[in-house]
Amino acid sequence: VYSGGIRQRIYEQHHARVDFYLRSRPGARGRDADIAALGSSKFCLSPHGTGFGMRQFDAIAHGCVPLIVKVRWEEDPHNGGTLEQPYADVLPWNALAHVELTRADIPRLPQILTDFPLERHAAMRRAAACAWPRLFWLPIPTGMVDEPVHRAVEPNSDVCGGSCKDELRRLAAHDAFGTLMMTLAHRARLRMLQRRHQALLVPPAATL
Repeated sequence: VYSGGIRQRIYEQHHARVDFYLRSRPGARGRDADIAALGSSKFCLSPHGTGFGMRQFDAIAHGCVPLIVKVRWEEDPHNGGTLEQPYADVLPWNALAHVELTRADIPRLPQILTDFPLERHAAMRRAAACAWPRLFWLPIPTGMVDEPVHRAVEPNSDVCGGSCKDELRRLAAHDAFGTLMMTLAHRARLRMLQRRHQALLVPPAATL
C-alpha cells in the first residue's frame, strides 16, 4: 500500500522483458547483479516507500537517471499526491530525474523509455553529476580534526587515492549536510516572507 503499487504493477506487466532488469524480491539475482544493472541502465526505477524512498540515491550514485512514477489522488485516495523528493526546496528534480510518469503510464513504459530523447537523457546525467554531492554525506579522510563528526570517515584506501581524497575535501562543503542547511534557510526565508505578508493584510488596530 505504501508504495502505491508501482513496483508490483511494473513487475506484473513487464517481468518477461529482456530489456528490463526486474527481480521478484531483494537479492533474487544477487547483489553483484543488482549493482551491475544500476551501472549499465539508462533509467532506474525509484518508487517511493515510506516517504520518498532511497532508490533515487542509488540510481544517481551509479550514473543512472531515476525513474519516478507519481501516484495521483484520483488513482489512490489514501496515498496519492503526497510524494515529495528529498531537498526539493533547493534541488531541481525535474532536471535530475524522469518525473512526469503516472501509474496510468505503466503499460506503455517500454515505449515511453524507448522514445525518450537521447539529448534530454544526457542532460539529466550531466545535471546529476553536478548535484550528486548534495545528496550524500561525503566521507573525509580522518585527521581533519576540525571537520564535523559525520564527515570523519576514512575512505577505502584501495579505491580512494590522493586525488580522490583531495576531491572529497573540496566537495565536503557541498554535501548533504550543506543541502540540509540550505533547505532550512530557504524555509526560514519563506516563513519570514509569509509573516510579513500577513502583517500587511491585517488592518491596524482601531484607536479609541
